[in-house]
Amino acid sequence: MLTVLVAGRIAMRAESVVVTPLHTFNTINAGGAAPSLVTSLVLSKFDGTLYGTTYQDQTNGTIFTVNTDGTGYTVLHLFAPGEESPTPTSYSIDIGDGTPVPRVIQGSDGHLYGTSPHSGASGSGSVFKMNPNGSAFTTIHDFPTTTEGSPAGLIQASDGFLYGVGATIFKLDTEGGNYTVLHTFNGSTDGAVPYSPLMQASDGALYGVTSLGGSGGQGTLFTINTNGSGFQVLHNSGNNDGAVPLGSLIQGSDGSLYGTTWDYKTNGSLAGQGTVFKINTNGNNYKILHLFIGSPSDGRGPVAGLVEGSDHILYGTTYLGGNGSGASTLGTIYRITQDGSGYAVLYAFTNGAAPGVRPIVGMVKGPSDGTTGVFYGATVQGILSGGTIGKASVFAMLVNPPALAITPLVNQTASNQAVLFWPAWAAKYSLQATTNPASGNWTTVTDAVPVYGAQVTTTNPAVFYRLVSP
Repeated sequence: MLTVLVAGRIAMRAESVVVTPLHTFNTINAGGAAPSLVTSLVLSKFDGTLYGTTYQDQTNGTIFTVNTDGTGYTVLHLFAPGEESPTPTSYSIDIGDGTPVPRVIQGSDGHLYGTSPHSGASGSGSVFKMNPNGSAFTTIHDFPTTTEGSPAGLIQASDGFLYGVGATIFKLDTEGGNYTVLHTFNGSTDGAVPYSPLMQASDGALYGVTSLGGSGGQGTLFTINTNGSGFQVLHNSGNNDGAVPLGSLIQGSDGSLYGTTWDYKTNGSLAGQGTVFKINTNGNNYKILHLFIGSPSDGRGPVAGLVEGSDHILYGTTYLGGNGSGASTLGTIYRITQDGSGYAVLYAFTNGAAPGVRPIVGMVKGPSDGTTGVFYGATVQGILSGGTIGKASVFAMLVNPPALAITPLVNQTASNQAVLFWPAWAAKYSLQATTNPASGNWTTVTDAVPVYGAQVTTTNPAVFYRLVSP
């Protein structure tokens, strides 16, 4: 019988955070002058797959799916001219102008629903529906004018209706019927240009942000009931405060609302930084939890909102900041506690390296157990004066992964083989082997193990193995 020596069960010390790409987008946007963006990402509640949208990828953008192990990437729908504009010249995330982008959600019936903000006969946007396999793509509502359009995404509330925000706050059923405008923004005192979808809190009310307008001119945080009553501005962003909120709000486990702002305005001038904030659902106790300071030690310019992990830690991304300076700052992933302590940059995106740069998509929570968890995110393909930096990708982030172990299985076959395997979360580790651990001479057996793990077969009767982090 073959005996494989694995030092009893070799446990490798893992990094506290491991980030690895699941799928890299290889297509270049039309014209090459603006970034191809992954604009939304959602984890299916039915089969655990990821669904998302891209903007300008393959000219007009796509709806795609990919498994959480990186396999099965499929374009479910390719936006055609008229469904999504290939050249929305007003879009420029670098100045945080808050122009909406395509987004998708999965409804309680399993169908995918989304918004395309530049589509339709008038170019004012539409709401669509499709099967999760990509079939039966249907426009269920076409916005006739910009005074109703430019939708910034959907949510499905507890009553089953779809709610969206753009030039108005609106609702409709999953067949496109019962379309109702709940509130029309006046473009000034109550806010203007919402960039992100609404959220429904535990009290049943809807909450959201606008990127501009309000008494301070730098955006608002508002609430409204699902029947259209009770619209109220809870907070106006202005001087010596966070400015231009772009990311969606979340409600934390403590009941407070948490969000981010793209910038910070001090003494009448925008500082180019951004904030993380919290506020009660009644508008009281607004507090800035973190003021981003930018490169080289911090992120800045968060576009996306936050997500809460099972350990009640909040996780988010910044579009700028991190390593480098000026145009070389390529974004970060960060964590922060609900009281604002414990802030730390977990990962800084790097020029030319996987998994891309400058995320505008927030983290999506996957499986978790205590302080160990998996999150999913996505990045942008950017083009700067120095050339292309990074390709857009969907990636996984493993937080505090458990001790990594190689487990041998002896195969009772004529060839007397042994199969080694290790946990599925072991991202980008290399397997090395030696017949004498004391010698220090290790030979690489496999490189760049995918995030979903790997198996290696050996017939050597006396070999030690180890896994090495990248």
